[in-house]
Amino acid sequence: MKISALTSAIALGLGLAGASAVAFADDQALTGSGPSFNLGNVKLTVGGFIAAESVYRNHDQVADIASKYQAIPLRGSDAYYLSDFRMTARQSRLSLLVQGPEINGGKAEAYYEGDFLGAAVTANSTESNSYTPRIRQIFTDYTTDSGFQILAGQAWSLVTQNKSGIVARKENAPMTIEAQYVPGFSWTRNPQLRLTQKFSNALTAAVSIESPQAIPANAKSNGITVVTTQAGGANMNSSQYTVDGLPDAIAKVALDPGFGHYEVIGMVRNFRDRVDPGTGAAVKPANGGNSRESASSFGANFILPVVPKLVDFQASILTGDGVGRYGSSQLPDYTTNHLGEISTIKSTQILFGLVAHPTPVIDLYAYAGEEKADRNDLGGGYGYGSQVGTNNATCTAFSSSGASCNLEKVAQATVGGWYKFYQGDMGYMQTGLQVSHTTADSFTDANGVAAKTSMNTVMASFRYYPFQK
Repeated sequence: MKISALTSAIALGLGLAGASAVAFADDQALTGSGPSFNLGNVKLTVGGFIAAESVYRNHDQVADIASKYQAIPLRGSDAYYLSDFRMTARQSRLSLLVQGPEINGGKAEAYYEGDFLGAAVTANSTESNSYTPRIRQIFTDYTTDSGFQILAGQAWSLVTQNKSGIVARKENAPMTIEAQYVPGFSWTRNPQLRLTQKFSNALTAAVSIESPQAIPANAKSNGITVVTTQAGGANMNSSQYTVDGLPDAIAKVALDPGFGHYEVIGMVRNFRDRVDPGTGAAVKPANGGNSRESASSFGANFILPVVPKLVDFQASILTGDGVGRYGSSQLPDYTTNHLGEISTIKSTQILFGLVAHPTPVIDLYAYAGEEKADRNDLGGGYGYGSQVGTNNATCTAFSSSGASCNLEKVAQATVGGWYKFYQGDMGYMQTGLQVSHTTADSFTDANGVAAKTSMNTVMASFRYYPFQK
């Protein structure tokens, strides 16, 4: 290890000797264990935490506490030869749970949760809402005594694994300090309308329609104009937004038979672009047409209590066409052929996790995940992963805007732990440390050579949960 890297690692460990416990933090902040008070018949519970965190990467991403897995530097870039050390408090979080009394067999609640990881004018809503101020979740739901629930607002996608049943605020997100979680974890947080029916303690089903966004790749054409994105307009940022016309539709069935938790998922997405004949001044929008393509995918998740209340094992998979948006690595959803017609890209996201609770104040975790896209060569250099005229030796970065150096897969191994070192009348404090190794590979080029890189990351965090149990 170089001296500069060693110095940064020591500073990371000593400069922030605390770390956050997403295990304790998210569980308790989301379930309403913070201080509560009543306004008439309405109960309000406040939550959240103050975070002081740091991150060291052996390759510079110029990134905060959320890594860019799809943009790990290659040897052809200066960033590959620079390390990255940052300290941040922007993952500090505020939450408010509002719960009304039961009336005529129904109960309403509302939930807000936000942090400070927004990115101003460059923010988008592809996977999470990063507008400023940043909303993580804001939704309302109504539940009847027959087990029916309707949820409306911004929440974790129905794709995201739950801990039991299908219950908002009970998602099984990885326990990482890393705000982009782990490659292989399938998720978004976006606006949706969800209907859930709990048939019994063992069986729950739900359907949702969720706000669409897509990740197009190599959207070029032969002498025509292909419009896959447009710049944001009224009340939108300057980022490019895909021209999707229909919401994502998701269905899930969850089983809780008494030992473990099991889920099956189905999803249908719809993609659209605009193809105009001619280029430049010769473009004739009125003579153009829209290209549309649908995509289906399937997933399964489970959590097994290997040693009840001590060790849990989890696994999840999402596979099919057009699922890139739902992965932490943000692989593309579709590409286009020489006519500008959409062709979806098949990819697979898989994640394994092991979580241990050796004492009431310590949580340990290990995750291994991968996201992999299939080659979609449409001939003549079109498509994603085409080998026509490619030379990965010249790549300076992974790209989805050209034929060369298209990212094929991202894999990561992560270990970490959390320690609740203080608990009293003022709340509790937690500390922890996380280490990860991430690899990224391109498709092979015309010479059969793939561009490869890797990144080592160390994160530490100190979080204080005021007045929470």
